[in-house]
Amino acid sequence: MSTDQLRALTKTFGRDLLAYCLNVNSVDIEAFENNINEVPGDRAPVLANIFRELTTLKVHAAISDTPLELLISDLAVMDSAGKKTSVFNYWRSECGGSIPDFHTGDPVGDAMAAGLAYVYPATLVLRHRTGAPWRFSSAPDYPFDLDASKLAGKAILEDPDLSALFPARDGEFFSISSPAISNAGTAGGIQLAVMPNALFRSAYTMFRLRQQTSAASLRESLTETLRILRSAARGVPTSVPMWIGIGNIHLPDEGVDLPWGRLRRYPFPTDLEVIPPDARPSTTGDEEGNILTLGAILETTYEYEINIAELNLAGSSNIAWPRSMERERAKISDTITHAFFSAVLASEKNPPAACAHLWTAITDPLSFGCRMSYRTDATAPVGHYLLSPSEVSEMRVWAERLRATPVNKIEIPRRRILSAIAERKDPVDGFIDAVIAWESLFAGTDQSELSFRICAAISKLLFEEASDRLEEHRKLIKLYRKRSKVLHGTQEISVTEAIESRDYAVRVVIECLRKLYLEHPELLQDADRSKKIILGF
Repeated sequence: MSTDQLRALTKTFGRDLLAYCLNVNSVDIEAFENNINEVPGDRAPVLANIFRELTTLKVHAAISDTPLELLISDLAVMDSAGKKTSVFNYWRSECGGSIPDFHTGDPVGDAMAAGLAYVYPATLVLRHRTGAPWRFSSAPDYPFDLDASKLAGKAILEDPDLSALFPARDGEFFSISSPAISNAGTAGGIQLAVMPNALFRSAYTMFRLRQQTSAASLRESLTETLRILRSAARGVPTSVPMWIGIGNIHLPDEGVDLPWGRLRRYPFPTDLEVIPPDARPSTTGDEEGNILTLGAILETTYEYEINIAELNLAGSSNIAWPRSMERERAKISDTITHAFFSAVLASEKNPPAACAHLWTAITDPLSFGCRMSYRTDATAPVGHYLLSPSEVSEMRVWAERLRATPVNKIEIPRRRILSAIAERKDPVDGFIDAVIAWESLFAGTDQSELSFRICAAISKLLFEEASDRLEEHRKLIKLYRKRSKVLHGTQEISVTEAIESRDYAVRVVIECLRKLYLEHPELLQDADRSKKIILGF
């Protein structure tokens, strides 16, 4: 075996898998790639066997036009006890390595432990092959074995909480099922026979969204998944992890704690294989030639609830969505608005940080992974923003301030600002949205002389000197009139002019909101704030 052949093998299957099989670390595999003679004598025959088997598998996948990912978990051998085991675990044992132990003392988890040990090394390949065509989900399947599945099913039916998932528990193993619905958006029947797969895929997705890789972390994730489902099966709403994917920004540090959860830097886009390629953030280069991922992930929570029903004689059931669904969906929207707006207020440059909402993933053990929604085109109309350490610190301060000062009367201007910079592809539409934010803040209850009053309130709020106020008032009136002409179709403006107008209008409304939050918070809830500003508070 040559170094070129080894490099080809690691390119297809990844260094982590070979490191696992040879009971070494990935740095050792990199050294072997540079000098094949570095492979220890006791591991050389095993590596040669790995090369033959995996090369044959690769050829078989090409000839049969079968995705390599579907064939990997079929590589099995019989161990010394006559039981089928993963060939990867067999090779690891030959090299003196121990097989990960997934037992925790939980009867259901322990019934699944052997399957987890079998599938774990195959997950190393799946995490490596993110460039392969993406299927419905990159979460692997729990290996199906009839005896093992029946053992897990028996443990579920004997569990005092999980057994509530199947009100009708009599009958053949494959016929036991129930209609189920969750407030995360999952609806349909759940079958006892596939519950181990549902539990595993949910645990695996949680484990990967947290960017974890170790067997111990996967074991802990399964334990957490079982806890969540037990609580939900008892009819107790329970807090579950939820993730919001964000694009178009880059965090300089690993992360920051916000009132709504932990905001972390997004890994390199292909390092998070459970996210569809269309929903992954883009990258850019810095002045030193480093590749930066333009994204972040906010881990927050969702109050999870499920409804279970029993089939009637006609084979159907009446089952309603949990009433908490509307409330929790509204909470997601509020979290996104507040988190994104704290980045806007912390921005030192204009246009500000425009956070693009890429995807949302809610832990839901009934969904065979997580309940995920994403946009195929979430590019922001405003360029990417590299947040500085001081801006990240300021973002945390603004986030705390937004939480401490809940204001329902300025929701419209906040949403219009976010729409202008993060959603409106046409800068003309963004310009119109930004000026609508002016109106929402300063139009007040009296609808006469709108343009004069709005622009007067803005200029007085932002400037101390009369001459500066007068100059700003002229600019604002001119911009306001331009917006009216564009809106009513009496004037066309170029893309360049629209971008300049949008950015100016956005800057104005952001400065106004900063001033109100910091110096006049009592006016945030006052619909007549423009009059009070003009008349001297």
